[in-house]
Amino acid sequence: VKRILFIGIPSGIENGIFQLGRVLVVSIIAAFGTSQIAANGVANSLDSMGCIVGQAMSLAMITVIGRCVGAGEEGQVRYYTKKLLGETYFYTAVINSIILLLLPWILQIYGLGEETTRLSYILVMIHDGMAIFLWPASFVLPNMLRACNDVKYTMVVSIFSMITFRIGFSYVFGVHMGWMAVGVWAAMVIDWVFRVLCFVGRYLAGTWRKKCGLVAKFSTKYLVEMALLVAIILLMAFTPIGYIKTAGLEITLIVIPVAVGAVTLGPAAGAILGGVFGITSFIQCFGMSAFGTLLLGVNPVFTFLVCIPTRILDGRRPKYLPRVR
Repeated sequence: VKRILFIGIPSGIENGIFQLGRVLVVSIIAAFGTSQIAANGVANSLDSMGCIVGQAMSLAMITVIGRCVGAGEEGQVRYYTKKLLGETYFYTAVINSIILLLLPWILQIYGLGEETTRLSYILVMIHDGMAIFLWPASFVLPNMLRACNDVKYTMVVSIFSMITFRIGFSYVFGVHMGWMAVGVWAAMVIDWVFRVLCFVGRYLAGTWRKKCGLVAKFSTKYLVEMALLVAIILLMAFTPIGYIKTAGLEITLIVIPVAVGAVTLGPAAGAILGGVFGITSFIQCFGMSAFGTLLLGVNPVFTFLVCIPTRILDGRRPKYLPRVR
C-alpha cells in the first residue's frame, strides 16, 4: 500500500493542480469577450480529437513500463518507451495533419461568424501544429518516469510549469500584451516546451534508473550543459543579440549554440536545441518579427514548417562532424 500511495499521491496532486490551472486559464479568456470565448471552445473541442491516441498511450505507457521495471529489464524499458512514444508521435501526426488539412471545412460546420472562424483557425493551428512535435514527449513520456517511481520530479515540473508558464505567461501575453486568446495558447506552447526539455532531459540523464533500482547512464553534467544552451537560445531569441536585422532581412546567430550543443552533446541534444530555436522563431511570427508576421499572413502552414521541422534537422546535421570529447 505504501508503494502505491508513493506513486498515487503525487500524481493525484499533479492532476488536481493541472485541472485547477486550466480553470484559471479559462477564466482569463472569459474576460476577452464572446468571440474569444467561442473560438476557444471550438478549438478545445477539435484539439481533444488530436490527443485521443496520446491519452490512450499514456495509460499504456504506465502499464507496460511498470511491468518491465518489475521484471528488472532495463533493455525492455528503453525498447517499449521508444516504441510507444514513436507510435504516439506517428498517430498524433497523422490525426492532427488530417484535422489541419480539413480545418476550413470543419469550421464551416459550426456556423461561426467571420471573426470567430478566423480566430478558431489560428488557435487550432497553434495547438495541433505544435502537438505533432511536443504533445507526446510532454504528456506521454512523463508516464514512463512515473512507472519508474520518478513521481516527485514529474509532479514538481508539471506544477511549476503550469503556474509559471501556462498561467503566468497567459496573463503576460493575453492581458498585458493584448494578444488575448492567441496569447493564452502561445503560453500553453511554452509550457509544453519546458515540460519536453525537463522530461527528455530526465530520461537521457538516466536518473529514473536509480529510482527503480538501476544505474544511471548520463551524469548531471549533461543536464547542466543542456539547460545552459537552452537558456542561451532563449536569451538570444527574445533579445536583440540573437539577430542581425537589416532592411527587410533578419540574420540569426542562434544557430551557433544549436551547433555547439549538437557537436558536443550529440545529435539528440542538437535536435532538441534546434526544436527550441524553431519554436521561438514561430512564436516571433505572432507580432514580434515583421518578416515572420508577413510570412504567417501569407501561409501559416508553410511558416510553421519552415520554422520548426527545418531547425530540428539543422540540430541533427552536425552529427556528421567529429564529436568533441
